[in-house]
Amino acid sequence: MRKSLFIVTAYMFFCKFIPVIPYYALFLQQAKRFETSQVLVFFSLYGIGVMLFEIPCGFFADRYGVKSSIITGHLFRLLSIIILIFSQYYEAILLTQLVLACGDALISGSEETYFFSFYHDNEQIFTEKKYSFEVFTAKLHSINWFGIALSFFTGSLCAYFTLIVPFTVTAGIYFLCIILSFLLRTVTYDKKENRKRILVMPVLHEIIHSKKLLSWALIVTLVGNSLSVAYLLIQPMMNEYRFSGTVNGALFGCATLCASCGAYFESVVFSQSERRRNIGILALFFALIICSILIAYNTSFILFFILFCLFRFIFGIFSPLLAARTNRLISTNTYRTAIISILSLASGIVQATLLLVTAHIGKASVAAKFTFLNAFMGIAFIVICYILLRTRNTKTTK
Repeated sequence: MRKSLFIVTAYMFFCKFIPVIPYYALFLQQAKRFETSQVLVFFSLYGIGVMLFEIPCGFFADRYGVKSSIITGHLFRLLSIIILIFSQYYEAILLTQLVLACGDALISGSEETYFFSFYHDNEQIFTEKKYSFEVFTAKLHSINWFGIALSFFTGSLCAYFTLIVPFTVTAGIYFLCIILSFLLRTVTYDKKENRKRILVMPVLHEIIHSKKLLSWALIVTLVGNSLSVAYLLIQPMMNEYRFSGTVNGALFGCATLCASCGAYFESVVFSQSERRRNIGILALFFALIICSILIAYNTSFILFFILFCLFRFIFGIFSPLLAARTNRLISTNTYRTAIISILSLASGIVQATLLLVTAHIGKASVAAKFTFLNAFMGIAFIVICYILLRTRNTKTTK
């Protein structure tokens, strides 16, 4: 158990240890001569790629095993970064997002299923330690965010020499993740007797007839896409501040340490009570809207740094909060990854649409794009309030 938990911890630390994350926009704009609109199109192709590959990859994982899916996904990630480093062609650079999307589609739902099965395979041990699944998920996300934060500091040091160095280091990390994926212990979910041919209709039936799951999936989509698009807009905004590569990486590192603290904070405060969770979602999302408005029209570097750290803290809280509850609401283990993939597909479609629309609003101004996003988040906040209040009233009536 200790060895397995150590490998899981190491995997969670390195699977998102990606020094290039703060530098995609800078690299594309400076090395590849992309404009802000082209950068957003580049990012939007990731959502389109997820839309194409999410469901087939989810079915692949349920049919051939989540561990095999994770290994294959990291191979695709390695291929995408190699193409991005060496290619000088616009079309090939855009293709890397589709390759990366395929890799992440193979990994994302498979990871959630793997850790859900890993927890339940060792539930007695975790129960003795007073770790619920929600707390276990929050701890893993905290480790994950901590790895991301250190990767930014690493990227900051690498970028001191040239922007190509963080991308090279990332390729090495992707290779390490392939090795760690092989070392992950096979869980009960992956045993041959549990693998079946997955059909589309039973999976859709499970989703459609679960009102709680559908309502929660809508909340996850609205919150997740608001966080993701705002995060992607922050990168070209930082380019307008004309930060150096070193400052850029250090800023992302400090902010992401706040995300790690946020994930740990979530395990203590929100995981224990549904009422706390619902109040927390509304309060945090409202704070996110205010934070986004201030970021868009702020001119002070110090205030920008504080707001960015607050934004990442909120991001860190939401990450395990959304993931653990989604896994809990899926009632079957036969095609868990396929269900997660379909829900991710719906979210990916919204994200791609939102990014494409945002990319063509206020072409010369990132602040104008933020204004549009803030309007979207305002509508999302009203919808989330309605869903949570309706759920509470239904319980009260019963």
